[in-house]
Amino acid sequence: MNVMIGIVISGLVMLSFYNAFEFINEEIKVYSGQQDALIDVLHLQIMLNKDFMQSDKVLNNGERSIELERENDHIHYRFEPAYVLRVSKTRQDTFSLGITDMQVKENNYNWVESIRLKALLEKQEIFLFFKKEYTARHLMNEEKENQWP
Repeated sequence: MNVMIGIVISGLVMLSFYNAFEFINEEIKVYSGQQDALIDVLHLQIMLNKDFMQSDKVLNNGERSIELERENDHIHYRFEPAYVLRVSKTRQDTFSLGITDMQVKENNYNWVESIRLKALLEKQEIFLFFKKEYTARHLMNEEKENQWP
């Protein structure tokens, strides 16, 4: 009888350890998924900030899309409900961040001055804001191109 009681108690202890192990394993998977999503958001933010800073002008292509013009390159961003796509001459990047809303502010030349993005990250809304500061050189070059001969 004592052996049977010992077997039942040890079985209950092993079952509780197994349940604790399963719970911890699931929490680690959730945490890992959250970290991956956060890294993707940070990567997008770094890339878009860098592209905004290095571009000569940013154009709104409509339909949740922008184009960043550089001297020797054009970079296209497409903001979809399930992902963000970045395409340049040399590479293509996809960010697993769904954009639920996009607001674009333009200047007098119809260049993008700022973009405000609303996205869902792990069922929580986050907001990303990007601003392009145009230099006098950019604006003067545009004036020269648009002047009548």
